[in-house]
Parts: sequence; C-alpha cells; structure tokens
Amino acid sequence: MSTNLSAGSSSAEEEYSAAKDNKAKIAALKKMISEVPKHKGTEKLIAHLRRRVSLLKEDGGKKGVRKHGIKKEGDARVVLFGTPNSGKSFLLNKITGKEVASGPEPFETQKPEIGMIDYDGVKIQLIELPSVHKGYADKRKGYLSLAWTSELIIVLGDRKLCEEELEGIDIKKIFLKDFKNIKKIIWKNLGLIKVFTKARGKGIGGAMALKKGAKIRDAGNKIHKDFIKDFKFARLWRDGSIPGKIIGLNYKLKEKDIIEFRTD
Repeated sequence: MSTNLSAGSSSAEEEYSAAKDNKAKIAALKKMISEVPKHKGTEKLIAHLRRRVSLLKEDGGKKGVRKHGIKKEGDARVVLFGTPNSGKSFLLNKITGKEVASGPEPFETQKPEIGMIDYDGVKIQLIELPSVHKGYADKRKGYLSLAWTSELIIVLGDRKLCEEELEGIDIKKIFLKDFKNIKKIIWKNLGLIKVFTKARGKGIGGAMALKKGAKIRDAGNKIHKDFIKDFKFARLWRDGSIPGKIIGLNYKLKEKDIIEFRTD
C-alpha cells in the first residue's frame, strides 16, 4: 500500500535536514508525523519517526547524553556497536593502541570505552559501547545517544539484533566480518577528505579533515574566521601536477591537496 505522503510531510523533511539543533529536528519530525496519512501502510513509518523523536529527546535530556556524555573530539566520531564476543574491544585496542580488557566473558565491557585513531594526521574518536542485547534500545538509551551523535556506526556480531536495536538512528552503518584495512574502510565511509596546509616559505603542516566537496572557503573557516575576512588568494599543490596554482575561495578541494593561504 502506498504511503501517499503529503507535500507538507516533504516540507517537514526538508526542515529536518536543515535543522541546526535537536529542538528544531524534533519539531520537524513531529510535523512529519502529523502530516503522514494514518493507515496500515504508514504504521511502520510513523513508529520510525516517533522513535527518532524519542532518541533526540534522550540526546538532550538529563537521563540521556548528560549521564553518558562524552565530549566529541577529533575530526569525526565512530561508534563500535555489537553483540557479546564480537571483537569490539579487540578492534578498539588494535587501531587506537588503547588497552581495554578483552576476553571470552560476555558483557565484559560495562561502560563506553574511548580511543583515538590517527589516520595520517587526522584524528578520529572511536567509542566502544557495551554489548548489545534484546531490549538495549529501551534500557540503554543514554548509550544510544552516543551513536546518534556519531558520523559512522560499525556493527559487529548479530546483524539482525543490532539492526533492531539501532532502528530509527539515521547514521551511516557498516557491518564488519573481518578487520583487514579497517582504518581505510572507516575513512572511506566517513565521507571526508584530508588536506594539508603550509605557511609561506615553510614545509607542509598538519592534516585537516573536510567534507567531500569542500572548498577553500571551508578550509579557511575551519582554521580561523580571519582567514576569510582578510583573504587575498591561496596557492594549491595537487599530486605534483598543480604546482602552487593561484586559487580563490570557491575552488573545490580534493584528497591530499596542499593549501597555502595568503592574507597579505
């Protein structure tokens, strides 16, 4: 049966995509729910939207993210979400160097564990959540708020159970069966590019992560607002093929570009 979504619902979906905070997202979701026709064909959709509202409320509520709040650090946040003995702690240790107890006992991880991935100078926060069980979404809402504020969720173990407990969370998910080239896999699925800056007359500096499609303006804003205010031009080096090309604020960047800002 067709859901026959109204124009009002589509408008609310656009409002949700443009929302800057949870309050605006919740308002847009409630508008969507009110606009969706109520019949058997839309029951799952409405339940899905209500679940998203619930998760967003937990994210900003005293019993949600504040209780299990972990400051977001680095250029992106990735969450490990899986059933017992699926290798979450082993993976965290392997790619961050953190030492978390990892053994055959189920539910050994009792609280979120945090590590930091260094990917060619880009920092990625990795959080291992306690093991998933039936009813996790209802009993561990505070933990799910961490998944909601991530850019990527890595799912290990029982895929069906994990998908059920993650229902309503619109974050990109990947399902791992082995841990080969995991850093590259994470980077590829984050949808970011890595660029480098350099000062005039000096060597290449640190790495910076930006969204795919980012422009010079985005890079400048990330460094400091004055880079845009006082911007004159920039020079770009790309794979040895573009040596110091002069570019403007709307020039589109690519992976491993090197940028030199000129503000004088």
